[in-house]
This record gives sequence, structure tokens and C-alpha cells, in this order.
Amino acid sequence: FRSDVARAARLTAFAICFHSPYLHAIHPWYERLWVRYKVRHTAVKVAVDQAFGAPIFSAIFLGYTAAAEGLGWQGIQARVSQQLPLLWRDSVCFWSIAHCVTFNIPVPVRVLWQDTARVYYGTLMSLRGSAPV
Repeated sequence: FRSDVARAARLTAFAICFHSPYLHAIHPWYERLWVRYKVRHTAVKVAVDQAFGAPIFSAIFLGYTAAAEGLGWQGIQARVSQQLPLLWRDSVCFWSIAHCVTFNIPVPVRVLWQDTARVYYGTLMSLRGSAPV
């Protein structure tokens, strides 16, 4: 284990400036569209999240990490093109299962559940977001 204060600061800034506001906007939107807790509605929420939300969110994350490291436009493009398919695959594999729980528990409990699950996925994001280009 090696402590990397600069990387931790970059990831914290991303979480505060983009990740948290994004989640606070997108999840209530999902709930307004499909408010019932049934298998079909859960499947639609997961499919929409992974087909549209995950690749956009992942591309923004990867672009941000490259820019925050000072890699320049070519570095940003390289990181996104190299890591986006991998991070999206990770997202589909992990969040498709995790969101089956997420979208079937009451909203007040959801934050605790997602934050717990995000510890694992955040580690994957950190590794992908700091991969050499």
C-alpha cells in the first residue's frame, strides 16, 4: 500500500463537484419514471442506467482524471479510449447486480447501501482512472 495524497485529492474533488450532484439528480429521475418496485421496473432502471448513464459517467470520470493529472488533450483521449471499455464492463458486471438491490429498497436506505457498494466500485474506478496511457 502506498499513500497518494494528490490522487486522493483529485478523486475527492470529482466526488464533491460531479459524482454526488449527478447521483442526487439521476436517481430521483429514475424513480419518477418507474416508481414501482417490480422486477420489470427494476430491469428497466438497471438497463437505462447501464446503457446510457454508465458510459457517459465513466467517460467524464476518465477524462477528468487525465485532465487533473495534466495529461493534455492527447492524454485525455488516450485514457478514455483505453479505459472506457474496461470501466464500462466493470460497471455492467457490478452495478447490474448491485442495482437490483438499489432499486428495490426504500430511498432513505439507498444512500447507505450505495455508499457501501461504492467502496468496492470506487476502488475499480481509481485503478482505471490512474492507469498509465
